[in-house]
Amino acid sequence: MWHSCRLLSATDRPHASSQCPQLVAHIVLAFLVTSLNIANSLLAQEHSEREWRVMLNECLRTQAHTNSLETDGVTDLTWTGANGSVANKHIAYHYRRNNDQINIPHTVQGTRAGKQSTRKHCLTYNTDYKVAYDFEQSTYKAPRGALVWHKGLSAERDRLLGCNTHFATALDGYIAGDGNRLASYLLKAQSLHSAETEIIDGTPTVGIQGSTPYGVITLWLAPTKGCLPLRFSVRKAPKDIYCLTTAISQVRISPELHVNTMEAWSADLTQVQVDHCDGVWIPTSGVLTVVEQYNGGAKSTSTLRYARTGLQLHPSFDSTSFKSDLPIGTKVTFVDDKTSGVRYSWDGTKPVPIANAPLGPTDRSYLQTVSSYTGSIILICVALLCVACAWMYYRYNDSRR
Repeated sequence: MWHSCRLLSATDRPHASSQCPQLVAHIVLAFLVTSLNIANSLLAQEHSEREWRVMLNECLRTQAHTNSLETDGVTDLTWTGANGSVANKHIAYHYRRNNDQINIPHTVQGTRAGKQSTRKHCLTYNTDYKVAYDFEQSTYKAPRGALVWHKGLSAERDRLLGCNTHFATALDGYIAGDGNRLASYLLKAQSLHSAETEIIDGTPTVGIQGSTPYGVITLWLAPTKGCLPLRFSVRKAPKDIYCLTTAISQVRISPELHVNTMEAWSADLTQVQVDHCDGVWIPTSGVLTVVEQYNGGAKSTSTLRYARTGLQLHPSFDSTSFKSDLPIGTKVTFVDDKTSGVRYSWDGTKPVPIANAPLGPTDRSYLQTVSSYTGSIILICVALLCVACAWMYYRYNDSRR
């Protein structure tokens, strides 16, 4: 610019000399204004992030009330597979949780390929063991076996909260993670961004988004309802963590899906309803949609409709609340020792080697059956012996005549 000024003719120089400083002043002023706007934007972003983090912490405080919870629930699941097959499940459960202890007896009614079944299940996580069993109610009256864990109990509990979608834990902020809530992942994100603000069922929400090792997470928090999320979305790429420490690309795919790898995963929670329970806002229903994208463009979709009733926060649990109802004597697979060859049975509180185990319902039934057959055989033998003796007696008398 100064070079251009020097090239002007002598008659134009006085006029140019008066214009160039003004131009420079305008440029400097524009630079200062732009810098000020950038600074204000950064300050506003920093201020917004502080407010968002306050809201996320409030969200976690509200959700923490469900760490001690008792409720009945129903989940209706519709699954559409990559090959177009459709399966439906109706899951009715009673959910008890007291921090790390969880007990969920439940019944699963399912229809797949035109076949119906009703199975009784129970998952129990107490301070010592995880006990899991299930059996077909139309065939058996009690479980004929179970799985028992002691080692890795914490990881199994985290897997239930973070990776099992059947028991409405998504309503409490858990989905496809390591047992922590979505809001806690956002708090650890390097930066947060504003998502589109929405009014959901008449309630204003604040959208907060961030990139985390568990995918891109967006929560729509309701400040007037304990900062609970009335909607969330999670988008995972191949390198994002799917469950505990497993990445999306490492997920094992069922052979029946006829695909090799998972390439993307998404979850959306919508239609969330919240109610006051003991003075605290608690989600009572919602719809979770999970889409798994596989190689070659194939995908499967799961839609889960949640409904919870009779919620109690911080109930008074007793000593039996987190004790497995597995019948004494039931043969179990003790996962900690599954390669030793030792067989185990349940004694009511723990697995014990089969030689020291009490008789289970299956064993008692077998012995009763054997005893019944043995008694019948003995009676038949006695009757035949009596007939033989009578026949020989009459033959003897006939011979004497």
